[in-house]
Amino acid sequence: MRAAELLGEVRKGDWVTRTAIFPMIETTGEVSSYGDWNGNGQVSLNPTYPDRQSYHYQVFVSWGEMELALAGQARLQWAASLREAAALKLNKFQNQTYFFGINGLRLYGYLNDPRLPAAITPAIKAAGGTGWAPPRRKNGRMMSLPSSTSSAARPPG
Repeated sequence: MRAAELLGEVRKGDWVTRTAIFPMIETTGEVSSYGDWNGNGQVSLNPTYPDRQSYHYQVFVSWGEMELALAGQARLQWAASLREAAALKLNKFQNQTYFFGINGLRLYGYLNDPRLPAAITPAIKAAGGTGWAPPRRKNGRMMSLPSSTSSAARPPG
């Protein structure tokens, strides 16, 4: 539940606001070689106004008198634990929403927002695999990763 800590959060509107607008500016342009009479090398701005819909969610906490009495005999803080469970469930849902948004609404998460650049994927190496595999260690020493060639040609590591 660290999405808000990682990327921050902004409050737009209040609880009755159905749609929020986020004004954004994209810079454009090109750089050119210097020349006294050159007219190129211009910059400009592209304003956009993406909107996002709001989504309201809730949980209900309820308990009965007998339920509290039985939990009290077992020395359980039943009502407080139920409140804590409700807060935890709401926080987990909010964290998931920050990453994935809400399906069916214009409410995107960090991982599926069409306005954000696509995730970077590791390139496949010539010998296969990716360059992101962590090195393997044995007794504090680096080990080579197994390859598709015969192990008879390699010294034991």
